Amino acid sequence: MIKQLLKLGFFMFAILAFALSCSKDSTRTDDDEDHFEAVGLKIRQNGVDIITYLNGQVNGEIIAQEGLTTTLLSVRFTDDKGNEGVPQGDEYSMLLTIQNNAVAGIVQHAGEDWSFHIQGKAAGHTTLTIAILHGDHADFESAPIPVHVEGGGAHGEPVGLVLIEEASGDTLAKVDAGAVTGQINVAANQATGHIVTHYFDDQGVFFQPDPAEHSQEYTVADTTIAVVESHGGEIYELEVEGKSAGSTSFKILLRHAGNPEFETPDIPVLVAP
Repeated sequence: MIKQLLKLGFFMFAILAFALSCSKDSTRTDDDEDHFEAVGLKIRQNGVDIITYLNGQVNGEIIAQEGLTTTLLSVRFTDDKGNEGVPQGDEYSMLLTIQNNAVAGIVQHAGEDWSFHIQGKAAGHTTLTIAILHGDHADFESAPIPVHVEGGGAHGEPVGLVLIEEASGDTLAKVDAGAVTGQINVAANQATGHIVTHYFDDQGVFFQPDPAEHSQEYTVADTTIAVVESHGGEIYELEVEGKSAGSTSFKILLRHAGNPEFETPDIPVLVAP
């Protein structure tokens, strides 16, 4: 009788151990399913996918202008089921590598963990690779992605400018021949997204003056309604913060070696309640 009980107890223990083992294996499988495994990617600019990379094939190219920085380029990775997203967790980061830094460079601002800009340095072609770093190793790396920097040619003195919403690429306001079209809209107690300044000369060539020799200043007519500040120390990027409902305006002054070079008329700002 005792032997039978011992056999039964051993049998029950074996069943319990097996069940626990299966439970652990099941939990590990669920974790693996939750882990985002990238097999491709897409790059979106101004609401349009300009690059797709899948099965080792790259379609599209990134186009930048010499002397200018692109609007925001957002990366979304794809898994083998076609799901799109980015890895979750502080242990993941994105590594961007330009093959020829004399042709183009990478610009990233605070908070742009999975997005970036291309700065056009010189007319020509180069490539970009994108990798997902997991700690000290790469979980994923793309094939080389073409980058084409179009030559802007020599530019003259600034005679006007455009203010471009970085995320969408939309022109919010334009200053030309002393006249302003468009305005900046923002809600009270909120700030706009990043706004980029592009100057142009009398031949219509767009450019951003050498930041080593230039600075950009803002004067707001009524700071109780709105304030304008540079973004993240970038000379040609700004944000408008709404303080209270109403209308005001601001001017932009471009300085060269400390001396005034170009100043806009009043650019309207409308702050909604």
